[in-house]
Amino acid sequence: MGKELFTKELLEEFKKREMTLTQISNEIYGHPENYRNVRRAYKRHGIEPFRVGNLKPSKADLEDLILERGLTPYQVAELLGYGPLGWSNIYAYCREYGIEFDFTVNAEAKKVEIKGDVASIMYGSFLGDGYINPGGYLVLFHGEKQLDYLEWKVQKLNEIMNPKINKVASKSQPPFSQLPVYSARSKALPFLKEMRCKLYPSDGSRPVAPIIESPHFDEMALAVWYFDDGTRSKYNCRFCTNRYSLESVRELMDALETRFELKSVLDTVKGTASGDTQYMIRLNKDSASRLFSIVEKAMPYIPPSVKHKLPGQ
Repeated sequence: MGKELFTKELLEEFKKREMTLTQISNEIYGHPENYRNVRRAYKRHGIEPFRVGNLKPSKADLEDLILERGLTPYQVAELLGYGPLGWSNIYAYCREYGIEFDFTVNAEAKKVEIKGDVASIMYGSFLGDGYINPGGYLVLFHGEKQLDYLEWKVQKLNEIMNPKINKVASKSQPPFSQLPVYSARSKALPFLKEMRCKLYPSDGSRPVAPIIESPHFDEMALAVWYFDDGTRSKYNCRFCTNRYSLESVRELMDALETRFELKSVLDTVKGTASGDTQYMIRLNKDSASRLFSIVEKAMPYIPPSVKHKLPGQ
């Protein structure tokens, strides 16, 4: 048997010096992780180790430190005088008291209330050039010519977006554009995971009801949808709803009329690559004029790259 490292006298001395287990471990081993060895030594000698009095915080104290002041369990442990591993005690006390907290990377974004322009731009993007991936991230795509428009979206959605914009080489084949594509991604949000289930069901359909039945499908959402998927000619304008089923396109047409008093007609086109029948929404001159007025009122600032979709630009 090897020589006892922790003699009774040594442990009594540590206790007299009011040293905690982690402090002793740090002094003997050079790190706090071997505090269990120190605890076992105290047990072998039948000595109760020194413990800091009143170290366990009350529920009210923890709620103040964590929920009100926003400190992490690591910061709370340090503030209260725990050793390096004391954060685990704070976690345990939080579970005991039923205190829930979130200190993940996306914690602040999860607190953002989905309302106002943030909600409107998101809902417009759901219909247009936005995509919710399985992880619950909203991904926005725009071509190189619309980079300033993407930058505008990222700025308006700054509370939920990662600021980095990525450049991706185009994978399209002629006659489609060969210019690079730019993308930006939001942080993962519970709201987006819920919308992912609603907008991309397992049967492969693309329902629009969760969007158009929401109060967030307002004038700003309409403007974003138009700048994403709209085109303008001399006498009318169209929404390129090619990827939606006939049923969904008709629902969108009804929503345009009931929500915004925009009358429209259905255009049938052939898919450029697939040759299948696709559907687009066309507004006549009067309805197009009303749409332009709505858009200009909803968006006082219009990124230069999409101004051509409005008359007089």
